[in-house]
Amino acid sequence: MQKKANLHTHTCLCGHAEGKVIDYCEQAVQNGVGILGISDHCPMREVLRDPGHRMGNELLPEYAAQIREARKAFPELRVLSGFEIDYSSRLGTAYYEDVFFHEFGCDYCIGGVHFLDLDPGTRPMRWVGARISLKDLEEVVKESIFLMETGLIDCLVHPDIALTCTERFTEEHKKIFRPLMDASIELDIPMEINANGMRKGYSGKDSSRRYAYPYEAFWEFAAECGVRKVVTGSDAHRPDLIWDHMDACEEFAASFGLEVCNWETAEKILEREKVEK
Repeated sequence: MQKKANLHTHTCLCGHAEGKVIDYCEQAVQNGVGILGISDHCPMREVLRDPGHRMGNELLPEYAAQIREARKAFPELRVLSGFEIDYSSRLGTAYYEDVFFHEFGCDYCIGGVHFLDLDPGTRPMRWVGARISLKDLEEVVKESIFLMETGLIDCLVHPDIALTCTERFTEEHKKIFRPLMDASIELDIPMEINANGMRKGYSGKDSSRRYAYPYEAFWEFAAECGVRKVVTGSDAHRPDLIWDHMDACEEFAASFGLEVCNWETAEKILEREKVEK
């Protein structure tokens, strides 16, 4: 029997998704998922000026209560409590460790770079999925690697989202992204092939027609660099999307010789929790 695990989901508490934790668990069981990670965007509104994209700290008790309720309702499902984080040097690693791991008691974090805030207070934040310069792309990679090096995350989500508006993956892009590939291998932190990008369909015309993400050229290059293990994430913002396009993501990974290690990654989280407790 296929071992199904999904570590990337969002609930209504983040402000831009639907459904409670228990609704996601119900759909997970119906889809044969054995391990489900709940990973709403972490509170950090005082730093990231992105209203509507993350819960406030005042909602953390409700988040924890929903997870406890779902665990009781679905004992046959391993429900992991987590967060999807963006890193802020102004908060520092201790903020994430103290608030999320120690005070909240979450099991894991996934992370990615959604915004660039290079000049706080002087330049507007930039959504990395928009058209950005090569210089800013270098910053996305730099921030991604730093996030992985903090030891806070178990996978790097949608690492190719900053290439959404890229028409051609050039040698210059390869030079920029090579350190990210090396970091994934050396730190043993898998990158994610994201189903939400697939759900958005194809963009571009004729020969340039492709998913915004996952971007085929990016993952082909990852394989060339020696990346072997990846995770797939549904990035579900509605309960019914809990396994939507996940099989397609696995086929996508296989086409580049990449091994999907969702279950292995989830088991590492569970083993870590046993040791800590």
